[in-house]
Amino acid sequence: MRSLVPLLALLLAVAAGGIIVGISQFRDPGQSGVGPSAGSWPTTTPRPTALRTPTPTITPSPTPSPVPPREIATTWTYTTLAGDSLSLIATRYLTTTEQLVQLNPQYGEDRDEVIVGDEVIVPCTPIAVAEGRCG
Repeated sequence: MRSLVPLLALLLAVAAGGIIVGISQFRDPGQSGVGPSAGSWPTTTPRPTALRTPTPTITPSPTPSPVPPREIATTWTYTTLAGDSLSLIATRYLTTTEQLVQLNPQYGEDRDEVIVGDEVIVPCTPIAVAEGRCG
């Protein structure tokens, strides 16, 4: 039975998760002779503590410089066609004849006498924007 005591103690130490430092320390407590003093039991090596995983450092990206707003056109140029007049152009692009005359003073009194190919300045209105004429 004496020969089983060391073996059982070894199995218990391993099952408990311990690590045996040396076989010479493993003996029956009442036995004298080789190894540590009588009555000592096997010791275990302390387990290392778990290493911490480093926390990643978040480096903010540089703030992008603001993009200057593109200039939004307030007017555009319409090239007149046969049959056009300032009142027809004003109606088509949801503006007034008076506003067209302010933008095109060359028409002053002769508001409806436009020549084919004339360039008329027209304000940007929702319909002109929808047609892609204003940006």
